[in-house]
Amino acid sequence: MKAPKIRVVTFIVHRSVSLLIGKAGFVPCIPWSVYPMTQIPSQKLAKVKYHRIYADEKGGSHFATNIIEQSSVQAAPPAAPFYVSGDHPATKYRFYTFEPDWIGEWHPAPTRQFLALMSGTVEMETTDGEVRHFAPGDLVLLEDTTGRGHMTRNIGRVYAIYFVVPAP
Repeated sequence: MKAPKIRVVTFIVHRSVSLLIGKAGFVPCIPWSVYPMTQIPSQKLAKVKYHRIYADEKGGSHFATNIIEQSSVQAAPPAAPFYVSGDHPATKYRFYTFEPDWIGEWHPAPTRQFLALMSGTVEMETTDGEVRHFAPGDLVLLEDTTGRGHMTRNIGRVYAIYFVVPAP
């Protein structure tokens, strides 16, 4: 009897959290998506896009789109190479949870902070009138710590949960 051929494949796993409402209250559910990772670096995977809200010199807020470059690195031998960005300082984290249909007032960010949307659908508006919609997995860097700030709305029917990392 011949031994079966075994093929080793490394995967990138994308995880987001959603909530189910049941008798027990809110129960986190974690759907997983699995993407095969090739040994050939992909330009798409080597870049992480994030949205940025910043204040101008007059106190108005605006959106920008930024990219963080990554390199394929053998960072955790014997595991296969994966994509890694440069280090950025961070010392703590928190979560923000918005109820369905929650609407915030205009406000500046309390501190410079990175937000990663884990569940729900959120829109943010800047003072120049631009509105962007965010889904699980989207990243936002809030730097509008002065001026009128921005407005946030949970436009979905589920709780919107952000993982928040204050950025020095």
